[in-house]
Amino acid sequence: MKTKQKSMDNNRSGRGRDTRHSLRSTCAPPEYYRVCIRNSSQQVSGSDLITK
Repeated sequence: MKTKQKSMDNNRSGRGRDTRHSLRSTCAPPEYYRVCIRNSSQQVSGSDLITK
C-alpha cells in the first residue's frame, strides 16, 4: 500500500508541474500565449502572465 500512495502523490505533483511547463514552452510567442491560456483556463494568473 505504501508504494501505491507514493506513486499517486508523484502523479499529482508531476501533473501540476507538467501543465505549467507546457503552457510556457508551447505558448512562447505572445499570439499563442493568449489562445493557450484561454483554452487551458481563464484564471487571474493567466492574464498576469500575458501582461508580464
